[in-house]
Amino acid sequence: MLRIARFIEYGGPLQKNETRETLIECVKHPNRKPCLGLMWVVKAPDEDIIAHCMACGTEEACVQNWQETEWANGMMEPVPLMLDETRTTH
Repeated sequence: MLRIARFIEYGGPLQKNETRETLIECVKHPNRKPCLGLMWVVKAPDEDIIAHCMACGTEEACVQNWQETEWANGMMEPVPLMLDETRTTH
């Protein structure tokens, strides 16, 4: 489930017919050797998010009905860090 959430987080903010590389490693083992590629996500015209590896050519996932998930808008916005003033930074 976490892997699919990451595909949504990377692909959700894209416009239709846009693609981007992710930092998600390919998990395939072509010829019994681990693929060293990173996954790419594409937002299709029907808004499906398709995850594939450019290195080995594997299509791993087609994610549908993702629009109402908590990851649909991409990464969360930064929030200010509230430090305890009694702590030191050693």
